[in-house]
Amino acid sequence: KIYGGAGGRFGNSRDGEERFWRNLIGGVAGTRFHRPDSGLGLTDRALPHLRSARMLFEEFDVVRCRPDARHEFLSKRSENEAFLSYEPGKQYAVYFPDGGAVDLDLKHADGGFELRWLNVEKSQWQGMKTVNGGRDVTLETPGNGHWVCLVTNDENRQ
Repeated sequence: KIYGGAGGRFGNSRDGEERFWRNLIGGVAGTRFHRPDSGLGLTDRALPHLRSARMLFEEFDVVRCRPDARHEFLSKRSENEAFLSYEPGKQYAVYFPDGGAVDLDLKHADGGFELRWLNVEKSQWQGMKTVNGGRDVTLETPGNGHWVCLVTNDENRQ
């Protein structure tokens, strides 16, 4: 259960939203919003996060991935700026709680990668471009708020 909701004693709604995504990117087996007022439950504020998580996991095989717990693959990262789950050389999902920019280490990953942005609060995919592995790639969110960048190897797309 994720605590953090309007009026709750375990943090505010924003805390709950960030905890939800850090759980998903961190590889927990199950996560959900606690009921109001200690959590977001199935409120209008929680629903876009749930929809966006489903959208991400239609494209990203989280079961094959592991979290970058030591932040070895993200550089130029401020504390709490971005979180990564990845399958080396194949797929990477980077969660940004409130926008930002980091470098993703693809130095040991060959080939071309498709890079797409998920606007979590709107549950919409935005922008797609191709980048090459073998180097660091700068990921800069298209705006503030919750974003997930999905980077997938062209040859290993699901």
